[in-house]
Amino acid sequence: MSGFEMTPLRERNVGTGEMALPVSRRYEHLGNQEEGGGDGARDALGRDTFSDSDLLLSNTTLHNLRRRTLCGIDVTGLVDKLPPSWVHWWRRQPPGKKRILSLGCCVSFVLFFILVVVLPINSAVKAADERRRIELASRPSPPPPPPPPFPPYPPPSPPSPEPPSPPPPSPEPPSPPPPLPPSPEPPSPPPPSPPPPMPVTSLCGWSTLRLPDIVRPSSYDLKLEIVFDPHPGAAANGRRALDGGLSEDEEQMYHTGANATLAAMPDVPHGPDRNGHQLPLPSTGPEYVFGFVNISVSITTWTQCVVLHAVGMDIDMVSYHWGDQTYDGLVVPTAGTPSAALQQVVLHFASPLPSTLGEDGAPGPEGHLTLRFAYKLEDGLDGLYKSTFTDSTGATHALVSTQFESIAARKAFPCFDEPQLKAVFHVTTVTPADDSLATISNSGSITRGQLADGRQRTSFDATPPMSTYLLVIVVAPLVTKAGNCVMPAPSPPVLVAVWATKEKADQLSTAYDAACASLNAYTRAFNASYGLSKLDLVGLPNFAAGAMENWGCITFRESALLVDPTADDIFAESWIATVVSHEISHQWFGNLVTMADWTELWLNEGFASYFETLAAAAWRPAFGYWEFAAGDTTAPALAYDTLPSVHPLSRTAQPIASLPDIDNMFDSISYEKGGAVLRMLRAYLSGNLLGAGNPVLMRRQARSLLGATEAQHAEHEQASTQGAAAEGVWTQRRLLQALEDGTLYPGEAASRAALLRKGEAAGAARGLARRRQLSHRKPPPKAKPADSDTPAPGSSPDEGATGGPAEENDPNTASDLEVFAPPPHEDALAPTRPPKKAAAGNSTAPPSPTSTPSPAPVPVPETASNSTDDDFLFFPPRAPPPPLQPPPPPLNPPPPTVAQPPTPPPARPPSPAPPPSRPPSPAPPPLAPPPPPRPPAFNPTDYNHDPLLRGLRVYLQENKYGSTTAKTLWDTMTRVLDLPISHWMDAWTYKPNYPVLHVTLGTATPGPNAALVPATLGGAAAARAAIKAASPAAAARAVPPSPAPPSGGLHRRLLETPPGDDDAPPGEDDAGNTDDDNVGSGGEVPAEAEGQAPLVSPSPPPPGPPPPGPPPAPAAYLYVRQSSITGVVCNRSDPASPRWWVPLSFRLPGASQMRWAAFDTCSAAVPLTAEVLADSTPATAPAANSSRPPLPPFVVANPGRYGYYRVNYSRPLWEALATAARSPQAIPSQDLAALLDDANALTQLSLLSSAVVLNLTAALGVRLLPEVEPWGEALGALASWRALLDAGSLLPNATNATDGVAPGPYYNDCSRRLGAYMRDKLTEPLRVNVSLPTANGSRRGIDFTVERGLPVSAETLRLRSLRPMALAAAARAAIAALVPPGLNAQQLKPLYSMQPFSQAIELLSVAADEIGSSGSGVASAIHPDVRSTVYEIACMVGAPLTYSSIKLMYETSTDATERARLLYALTRAPDVLHIERTLAYALDPEVPLQDVGSLLQGVGSRWGSPNRRTWDFVFAHTDDLLRRYGSGPDAASSASYSLGRGLKEMAKGLVSPQQADKVEEWAAKYPGLMGSDLGSVVAESLARNRRWLAGPGREVCEWLKTQA
Repeated sequence: MSGFEMTPLRERNVGTGEMALPVSRRYEHLGNQEEGGGDGARDALGRDTFSDSDLLLSNTTLHNLRRRTLCGIDVTGLVDKLPPSWVHWWRRQPPGKKRILSLGCCVSFVLFFILVVVLPINSAVKAADERRRIELASRPSPPPPPPPPFPPYPPPSPPSPEPPSPPPPSPEPPSPPPPLPPSPEPPSPPPPSPPPPMPVTSLCGWSTLRLPDIVRPSSYDLKLEIVFDPHPGAAANGRRALDGGLSEDEEQMYHTGANATLAAMPDVPHGPDRNGHQLPLPSTGPEYVFGFVNISVSITTWTQCVVLHAVGMDIDMVSYHWGDQTYDGLVVPTAGTPSAALQQVVLHFASPLPSTLGEDGAPGPEGHLTLRFAYKLEDGLDGLYKSTFTDSTGATHALVSTQFESIAARKAFPCFDEPQLKAVFHVTTVTPADDSLATISNSGSITRGQLADGRQRTSFDATPPMSTYLLVIVVAPLVTKAGNCVMPAPSPPVLVAVWATKEKADQLSTAYDAACASLNAYTRAFNASYGLSKLDLVGLPNFAAGAMENWGCITFRESALLVDPTADDIFAESWIATVVSHEISHQWFGNLVTMADWTELWLNEGFASYFETLAAAAWRPAFGYWEFAAGDTTAPALAYDTLPSVHPLSRTAQPIASLPDIDNMFDSISYEKGGAVLRMLRAYLSGNLLGAGNPVLMRRQARSLLGATEAQHAEHEQASTQGAAAEGVWTQRRLLQALEDGTLYPGEAASRAALLRKGEAAGAARGLARRRQLSHRKPPPKAKPADSDTPAPGSSPDEGATGGPAEENDPNTASDLEVFAPPPHEDALAPTRPPKKAAAGNSTAPPSPTSTPSPAPVPVPETASNSTDDDFLFFPPRAPPPPLQPPPPPLNPPPPTVAQPPTPPPARPPSPAPPPSRPPSPAPPPLAPPPPPRPPAFNPTDYNHDPLLRGLRVYLQENKYGSTTAKTLWDTMTRVLDLPISHWMDAWTYKPNYPVLHVTLGTATPGPNAALVPATLGGAAAARAAIKAASPAAAARAVPPSPAPPSGGLHRRLLETPPGDDDAPPGEDDAGNTDDDNVGSGGEVPAEAEGQAPLVSPSPPPPGPPPPGPPPAPAAYLYVRQSSITGVVCNRSDPASPRWWVPLSFRLPGASQMRWAAFDTCSAAVPLTAEVLADSTPATAPAANSSRPPLPPFVVANPGRYGYYRVNYSRPLWEALATAARSPQAIPSQDLAALLDDANALTQLSLLSSAVVLNLTAALGVRLLPEVEPWGEALGALASWRALLDAGSLLPNATNATDGVAPGPYYNDCSRRLGAYMRDKLTEPLRVNVSLPTANGSRRGIDFTVERGLPVSAETLRLRSLRPMALAAAARAAIAALVPPGLNAQQLKPLYSMQPFSQAIELLSVAADEIGSSGSGVASAIHPDVRSTVYEIACMVGAPLTYSSIKLMYETSTDATERARLLYALTRAPDVLHIERTLAYALDPEVPLQDVGSLLQGVGSRWGSPNRRTWDFVFAHTDDLLRRYGSGPDAASSASYSLGRGLKEMAKGLVSPQQADKVEEWAAKYPGLMGSDLGSVVAESLARNRRWLAGPGREVCEWLKTQA
């Protein structure tokens, strides 16, 4: 282009500018190499000449030129893929560097291959081997015998002890014994050690949740030095300000290891101190814990490793001492291993530890495992933690306490932290030099003194054998109220002390009185003394649970222990008594006898949940605790136990998979369901003595199953001074205690054994007791000194309402140690009531059917029940026919078609006329109140003849200081009561959920698959008689030929029909319902349709006609079929289908006695014989030509809610019950509450039409009576519907759901309509029209005015609890009718001037001024009954400044109960702004850590928008929340109890699949916070909620549109 030739770029050397050869010629100089194989030639002058073939390279040459190797491996392909710059860089390197780099690459490759390939394969092989060894190690088995060639080592002789088993090989092994018989002289040649039963290293790789049982502890010698500042400075935000630096002594202790500490701590026994080891300095300031633990252990086989629990601490000085031998060990690093996740540590010893068993397998001398540890002392809620509180002057104080249940003892000291590994604890503490600090533990202190530096050193006495979670240590500035509580002889007095901070010393009396009453009640009921000499009740300002049952030292949060006795806070007193009684019952069930594993926690908590009522009723019989048992125990358990994923009572078939699963066992299953099942069993075993089963009537006769009159108490006082001389007399009294000997007051002694000697009639004893009750009407003697042999009786009748002693007689005025003087029977202090309300045994009440003396009944003939005097049938039943008489000889015609009940009446003559006790009437009689019950045969204070307690006494005695299982419990009950208890309770114990009984009335003959179950009066003896009647011979006499008789046996079903047929009738869905009939019967049988197929008819082909002959005796049948609450139908041909033993109870209208019929088949038929129908109200008059008595209009199954099941009636029965519910005489309040509860639960599970619930609530509106139980159920049911509708309102506006769920606006409009319906039809009529009693009569309408001075009784307590419930429900309904939760509160302005809002706002202003000016922390201007309701209503309406006022009152108040009320009110904020402020408040240190979980759950439980915003807050601030629970990796584990469980309950309100996915994704990031079953809970709850929205929810919405 410009005068020079252009060369293509590819042929120019870019770097030098020289011309480059063409590609085809770049290798031409190589082509002539010999190895190149080219075809070069020479010309005539000998010069090389090239041909075209010379330009081509052979394949071999080309490959060799391009080949690149690394460590002998061809990497040409890899080099070709590298960037060219890398290749050029490599070519420029000198050869030496290339060799070095190549060698490094080779070495790296080899190491990489070893790490990635060789080691994983090797680890997998070893892991498989270890799993096999661990499996062998976890199997408890006796050690194998020594090999024949080598005799065992001799036992140690006194002068020269030797270990009982051969020591491990060592560099200097001891001389073994000679092969001849053992000799104490040291033998000469060492024989080889006997082979261990498993590899000695089998525990070194332990990775299982349960510890191996090779090593078991027997005692702990624990010494703790706790260093903290008892009076830290307070920063502006209320947090403590740590002072920097360490003291001189602390610096010396830290940097010299154990030297400084050992000077202050006692020497570690069983071995020399190991001062050569250096404990690392904890990363902390001046607050830490430094300790030693010496654990006495037994080892069943040789092992080189020991596995135990410890987390969050540094451990050194690991040693093991056995005999005169010492084994040094070290802690195996476990970071990132399964052991770390399981909070376990592995101790590895240089040589194997020998077995401590003797040559014959018997236990030998124990070894001693010694460890030294240290860790930082932090704020928290579990382990050994520090907390602070501020007094009224603003000063900040610190205290240290423990909370070890369930798995936090491992955070305080190394231990074997499992409940079955019980041991004795010797505790010694060194605490700061401060005289205001009290140091408390399980046992009493035996030595207390000062060290040279002023610190306090306290040593405590040995504890009984107990689990690690029961150990407690409290170091706090507390004061106490203490006194000796006299126990029933021969139990020694117990020193009871209640502790609290100094400013709350006047709030201890209620807990003290309740504790003394509980100890007396349990000592008598369980026939076992309390195991310790003292009992402390300690109130802590910051505590996770309500209370903790540590043996001998129970810890509480302050709101569960302290109450001002002058405040008339009757609900706080009732709550405190219940909590105190619950924890004290654990001293027997949980401490004395402990469950073997957390999978059977109900053996602790279920018993405590039931028996807490027994002891609380002993303290205040007038409170009527038993009347609330169904609502407090059975109802919550039934509501919780509905999802298929819930665990059974005993989770033995589903082992715990993770640590959070242990905390998740503390739920309504272990607590309420456990108590409900025990309540059901006790009711069945005592059924013949429970009267009509109506709680209102029956419990007025047998008020509390406890308590006594003043006359009884005085009589026992006199008897105790005469009959307690010999221990044998006490034993006889414990076995045969008189029925009237049942008071709770201290000092009862055995004096009436002669009344119940074997063979003496029980009726005479009862008559004598009644006569003495009326003749010895003298006040109890005054209290005696603590050292007096005569126990202190009750205080005088001049006591106040709280039952405490009169002020002028208070021994506390002279000394802080006082003799316990419990109050008299509360009914003796109450004003005279009408006869129908007089409690049984109340000597101050006017004569009534329950208190009028009667002649002694005729003794029961022994042939009537085939039982001895222990068979619990001491009294005749109250039915009109002559009871319990020997059956007359059979008459013609042949016997009836069912087995005779255990207490048959005289045979009915073969006459078509009705029984003479109830003549026919031409017109149907109107429903009338039930006749007054006859005097009860049940003496509530007789424990010796209570079947359940008789069995439990043996259970406690045989398993004391040990661990047990549910199988042991039921086997013991079976043996003691001679009843198949184990068979009965198997499904209740090991299967989740519960049955639904589908009930209907009919006259058709039952099919062959329906078990014919006779109705009896109940009781243990009746159950035995029924089992005997089910033998082949009895069945052949009593059963018609069509059903085959069953075989006999204790565990055989009653009259079980032949197997092979399906009990489910045709045409049913899984729930037992039909399309046109909301009945669980699948073919309900009306009274007139005698020819139709009954409920219990078999699958096709239908049964043939009954055999010819006379008509059967029963006039009708009560048909029952069971299915699971989850909707699974019982199928008798499938053993895996759900099936329970069901103790069915029922009551016919007008009947004075409820009946029992227990069965365990899929279906049953209860014959309604003439005897059963005798005292009931018939629906119609019998026809002139009919021989059958008329049928009753309805039946109430499960009266009193004793059974743990739900009842689904047929449609005609539901309609009849709804009609009858308008009359309180026909359906009492407790039974109406049960109907509402069952109907609502079945509706929410889509098993019943919502119309049933609405009909029952309409009946309640017609009654319009102050009945707290049914109103609570009705308002709660509709509120749960509204919550689901609010959750559905968040769904998209346009939905393409295929499950029938409507768009969100549809449910939003429906929720507003439901709120308006509740307001107009229920809550406002209740608030405006219901009359409550006053001192001068009654006053119409419910407001915040509470009249003081009313007598305390169960009736008045129910009415007092109705007031806050009605006011709060009225306010919620009024708000729900206007706006959904979480929206703009400006729309609520019209409510400011309406009631109850205006009065609540005014009262809140008064309370805020009082708290701000007086500094008392309590708004005394508002009555405690309505104080929480005032705060809630004022906050929920969103008036200006109400939220800020409540928050300021919360931060100012120092009263724990008041702060709890105020914090709950903050969770009721109506609008988005205040909801978010409340959620953010959870991160503020002003909110104690114990309240964080309840605050979040309080907002989230409102569902709808509050629930959604709570989840959004948790998603965004989980790490911030967990930091409040601790700084280490185990913070999530610490928060699983107080935070994780509440969040899991919130997840049950989800209706959006997208939100459910977010929750599961979030939970996967924090595996230690939520349990392993969260996914199934979310999925099942989501499906259930959407199923309700698509079915019953839409039905409700369409019905509401038709309402004006």
